Amino acid sequence: MADIFTVWTLAAAVETTLVVDRVTGGTLVMFVMSGISQTLAAVETTLVVDRVTGGTLLMIIRSGVAQTLAAAVETTLVDDLVTGGTLLMFVRSSISQTLAAVETTLVVDRVTGGTLLMIVRSGVAQTLAAAVETTLVVDRVTGGTL
Repeated sequence: MADIFTVWTLAAAVETTLVVDRVTGGTLVMFVMSGISQTLAAVETTLVVDRVTGGTLLMIIRSGVAQTLAAAVETTLVDDLVTGGTLLMFVRSSISQTLAAVETTLVVDRVTGGTLLMIVRSGVAQTLAAAVETTLVVDRVTGGTL
């Protein structure tokens, strides 16, 4: 199957949908649909917001056929503050998104031993699951959790 960012020339185009980059205002992809060939209908757009900077980390465009990750031309490094390593690198352009490394990283809550964040990465998809942060404040007198 050709890349979805290929310009489609369809003789009997029924509908054209423009998916707009909410960051740059540019057009990320144009879906040209007909009953005989390409059927990619954008269903939903989700913005994943950087809670530190307030910027947009990722825009997920979903359709019934495929999911496209795209956004502004930007690279964002999410650093593990415990180890100093890089948890994730978002490499973004107006036409595509590359997620570096096939890797799963678990960020562990050192107080409870639970998993704060699981990042599942591949060249095809990315899943961000679980909470962003858990903080327990312990009462040193009683030993209880405040």
